[in-house]
Amino acid sequence: MCCVFLFECTTGDRDNPFDPVNISGVGTGDYTNNNTTTPFIAPPRITGHPKDEVVTEGNIAMFSVVATGSGLSYQWKRNGWDKGSNSKSYSYTATMSRDGDSVWCVVSNSAGSVTSNTAILTVEPEEISGEIYDANFVSVIDWDNDGFPEGFTLNIDPDIDNDATAVIYFKIYQRYSYTGTSTWTQIATTPTLTVTGNAEEYYSYNFVGGICCYWDYGIEMVNNSNGLILDTLTINAHPEEKP
Repeated sequence: MCCVFLFECTTGDRDNPFDPVNISGVGTGDYTNNNTTTPFIAPPRITGHPKDEVVTEGNIAMFSVVATGSGLSYQWKRNGWDKGSNSKSYSYTATMSRDGDSVWCVVSNSAGSVTSNTAILTVEPEEISGEIYDANFVSVIDWDNDGFPEGFTLNIDPDIDNDATAVIYFKIYQRYSYTGTSTWTQIATTPTLTVTGNAEEYYSYNFVGGICCYWDYGIEMVNNSNGLILDTLTINAHPEEKP
């Protein structure tokens, strides 16, 4: 006698021997697949890195990054410090103090993060030109016992071309002019002064001590941002005698 067994097969969890399987719909072990598919999120990938920038002082330096991926966020770094907003680009005003800045961006999403290449900012000084319009000794501060002046007030009138604004300072030199062979000696560097255009503003500097007749005084007007000399002027001091 030969026996034949017939089975109707359904799909269960092959790795779980206790997974109930519905055979011919009989019984209470109906199988339901509750597994859901989680969308795959790729980590970000940078396809366009920030580039080095060369910017004239006072203008805007702008950096940008291009990345692929979903749900991206952006954190810009400048010299290691967090800067900017959650944006593909980052910009700021280029001053001379920002010359040599290192800028990069960290792009992130839920799958990871990636750091861009570092871009370097080069700031070039603004082209400034100007002149010392006038300079003169306007008063004697004091007299010594021999009747020679011990100090002067020197007024310097600087002009900056094209109504530009510049931060400048003056270097002042002295030489004895009676023999005509004396060398120049720097005797003062003034504090900085902000000048706009040809505003008629005198810069007053007081010389105290060691000021006598037959001295030449040389004045250099210097651009504070780059140390370039904008103009020079020489004047001679032949002070009046003490009244």
